[in-house]
Amino acid sequence: MSKNFQDFEYLRGLYGDKNQIPSRGEFLKRYSNRNRSIRDVLVTLIGDCNNMSVIDIGAGDGSFLSKIKKRNPSVTVSAIDIIENPQIKQNYEITYRVYDGVHLPSDLGKFDIILMMHMLYHVADVREFLKSAFNTYGKQGSRLFITTKSMHTMPQIETEFQSIVSELNIVDKEASGVRDEAHFCRENAGDVIKDSFQGLGYSLKQYDLDTQILVDNSDDLMNYILSTPRYGSKFQSVNYDRYIECWINRLSKYDLFIDTYKETICVVEF
Repeated sequence: MSKNFQDFEYLRGLYGDKNQIPSRGEFLKRYSNRNRSIRDVLVTLIGDCNNMSVIDIGAGDGSFLSKIKKRNPSVTVSAIDIIENPQIKQNYEITYRVYDGVHLPSDLGKFDIILMMHMLYHVADVREFLKSAFNTYGKQGSRLFITTKSMHTMPQIETEFQSIVSELNIVDKEASGVRDEAHFCRENAGDVIKDSFQGLGYSLKQYDLDTQILVDNSDDLMNYILSTPRYGSKFQSVNYDRYIECWINRLSKYDLFIDTYKETICVVEF
């Protein structure tokens, strides 16, 4: 049952549904008490990037690059992802490459701004990847923007999940042990970045964002939980009906489900 969160073939299947990530984003937007999304904060931190070049590694459908382009018409934008996305391919403003998971495309040049948004925990060797990405796309004056989650994101959902794992006697080292996000997360991001760029002149700033989630619709909450890699599809190989039933029973006791979604932004300036 265990599946490797850093296995690209697994990830291609996991994110093959182009609606999955946007639907999770809509859930967080609908039920959070935040006034600004992490993307809005990123736009502010990036600032005016007209006449600059931006590359998004793990760009998905390219929606964030489109947002940057709309605000900065003269910016040059490029994108890389391990999944071929028809939507981004049709966007003539974005130079697009599909990454094979081994060799970063080397024909795109150097960039003023490098984006890595919620993707480094998918990389097996984060330090080597960061070094390679900077050597391939970075230069003196480049800025690197990295986003990731905390290993303590959604602690109430995690508590309910651990109860279900115990009740059903699910034997899975990922379920009972360290979370996927811990591979590269808010708690270790700074140390990993410092290890990666030893010998280079740079500055590092970290911005922590904690968003309270207040959900009064159990169906929406259930759909969100099952759409996530940690709590969703990989448990279909166990007694899935019983697994779903356990979730329903636990969520039914809440008139208002309250949890915290924790993220961070790291800004590296070279």
